Amino acid sequence: MQIQERISEAASHIPGNIALVVLTDVDKRISDWKASGGKDEDSYMEQQARYVEHVADVFKQKHSN
Repeated sequence: MQIQERISEAASHIPGNIALVVLTDVDKRISDWKASGGKDEDSYMEQQARYVEHVADVFKQKHSN
């Protein structure tokens, strides 16, 4: 699965207003990274996907309790 697909999938499990904040932050980080010469294959991109997945996991756990 591509990084953007992972981010989108994870974001679908985050409540709307919080998802907007998280995705805005990640979009800015990715844009800045690419503007400085970063590539989609860089580990930094993987890190951004893991961040969104972690936030989604927190909400999944919260709803399962």
